[in-house]
Amino acid sequence: MTKDRTSTFEERVQAVMDCIQSGKDYQHIMETHRVSYQQIYSWVRKFEKDGIDALMDRRGRQKPVEELTDTESFALELK
Repeated sequence: MTKDRTSTFEERVQAVMDCIQSGKDYQHIMETHRVSYQQIYSWVRKFEKDGIDALMDRRGRQKPVEELTDTESFALELK
C-alpha cells in the first residue's frame, strides 16, 4: 500500500467491480489495486448504498450562485 496515493474515479470503480466479482475478497483487492482494506471497504459500501456516483471525489465543490447567501455572494464579488 502506498501512503497518500490518489486514485482516479476509474480506478475506484474498477477496484469496486473487481471486489464484488471476487465475492468481496478485500485482501486480494487491496494487494492488486494497492489500496488499504479500509479504503476498498468504504468504496464498496458507498457503491452499494448510493451507486456509482458515490465514488466520485466531491472535495472542493463550489456552491452554485443560487445557493449562495448574501455574505457569500458579497465575498465572491470582492474576489
